[in-house]
Amino acid sequence: LYVASGDPVEVLPELWTKFGITHMTHEGDETGEPYAKERDAKVRALAKEKDVDVRVCNSETLFPLGSGYVSKVGNNFEKVPGTMSAFQVVFGKMGQVPDAKPAPKADEFPSDQDH
Repeated sequence: LYVASGDPVEVLPELWTKFGITHMTHEGDETGEPYAKERDAKVRALAKEKDVDVRVCNSETLFPLGSGYVSKVGNNFEKVPGTMSAFQVVFGKMGQVPDAKPAPKADEFPSDQDH
């Protein structure tokens, strides 16, 4: 694990070069803040220039706002709920979270992989 600090737009390209990075994952921003959207778009563009494959993971919430889940409830919000209790009302209309899938078993992986 390597921890870096600073502006990701400046720091990440240096690290990609320094360590020969070809793939990167990061937590997707779920705030929708203009600064975060602009920053992430710049990082993705720089990664593309350097042939770095970027994968975004959204795991902060069960129902990320940008995923369209809120709109599936059937309401058109002029503004997104701003409190936990307001979100709970919306999410309560969405039904149950699906059960987790079972973990894969060793024999379900390709036999030619080196684990």
